Amino acid sequence: MMRCELHGRLLLIGVDPEHVAELLELPPDFFWRRGDAVPNAPMARRHEDVWGIESRTPADASLDAHVQDLATRLDPVRNRLRRIDGVSTRVIVAVWSIGGARPELVLAPSTVHRLAELDAEFAIDLYVVRNLPPGTGASESGLQD
Repeated sequence: MMRCELHGRLLLIGVDPEHVAELLELPPDFFWRRGDAVPNAPMARRHEDVWGIESRTPADASLDAHVQDLATRLDPVRNRLRRIDGVSTRVIVAVWSIGGARPELVLAPSTVHRLAELDAEFAIDLYVVRNLPPGTGASESGLQD
């Protein structure tokens, strides 16, 4: 069965996650600290402190919808975000191509503008998987961090 799944994340990199949560008054969906172990890779360690949120858009939605959702979640705190020194903002969308599916990876000009307003880097992590067990998505398979 051919299908695509997308999972979006916005990361604030290089700052104390607790400080970010307090300043933004927005709890993270996930965070890690420099030196923390990487799941499913016991010998690997995190290189930076990270505060992050995840897209709440369904996995079968478009790339543009995931990025818009992440930007919208930060809209209320954008001015406070600019006051954090030394932060690097990155939007990452993991794209899972399962069974040979070909995802459409397009951002609307308005979405590109929103990323620029956040001064955010943008990355796509592409995973090509022949098949997953029936009824299993990328997040349930243990393949997603």
